[in-house]
Amino acid sequence: MKKFLISLSAAIAIGTSAFAADVVATVNDKNITTDDVNAFLRTIPEANVDYNALSKEVKEKVIQQMIEKQLLMEEAIKEGIQSTEEYKKELERVSKELTFEVWMKKQFDKVTVSDEEAKKFYEANGDKFKQPELLNARHIIVKTEAEANKILKELQSAPKDKLEDAFAAAAAKYSIDGTKDNGGKLGWFAEGRMVKEFYVAAKALKKGEMSKKPVKTQFGYHLIFLVDQKPAGKVSFENAKEQIKQVLKVDKFKEIVAEKGKSLREKAKVEIKK
Repeated sequence: MKKFLISLSAAIAIGTSAFAADVVATVNDKNITTDDVNAFLRTIPEANVDYNALSKEVKEKVIQQMIEKQLLMEEAIKEGIQSTEEYKKELERVSKELTFEVWMKKQFDKVTVSDEEAKKFYEANGDKFKQPELLNARHIIVKTEAEANKILKELQSAPKDKLEDAFAAAAAKYSIDGTKDNGGKLGWFAEGRMVKEFYVAAKALKKGEMSKKPVKTQFGYHLIFLVDQKPAGKVSFENAKEQIKQVLKVDKFKEIVAEKGKSLREKAKVEIKK
């Protein structure tokens, strides 16, 4: 069944490629789009990320790889690879796989889950929707305590109602990690998502407050600004509904495909050769 889910992911990706994609580079008048980049990223198991979610630095590296790939592909075409028997056999194999992927997507698209089914699941699985205390913060990270103290001194002179803006600007200017591109935003996180020293320091702050001294972790020295916080509780049905429906849809899909496979197998002539 894991194989089916992998196929489903690929099929869904195929289905979304019909939408307009941004051009990220041109090579000999040929466009390289975000769809091309995402297709490339899906060939890297450890990547598991969309192009738009990458940092500016990583985007540039990926685009350079795509440019090199395009140039090498053009060279392969010039050398007549497409007329070889090896290419034709591989093309036939890929065509069959694509047929299967598109069929899988069509089966998935047919599956529906009602609000009533989602509500029933929500009520029967209350423990799954418990939400721990959440913090939302920005941070600035630098290599030395002296650097952190210098930035802290600059920020302490900012008006309280302008402190977050000043902090974001300082993050963009000084921070040494990828979050500098969005003003040090870390988004929402629970205990365990950040290293202990960082989480303890962030939790001690009040909303709209900045750490009074640098926080040392294995990564460097941090300044922290607490944007917001949410107490522990339970995710509401309305907020969980779409995610529940997606989970139930996948479960239904798995059952349908398994039943279809069983039915076809019963009618087919199958011989296993060891």
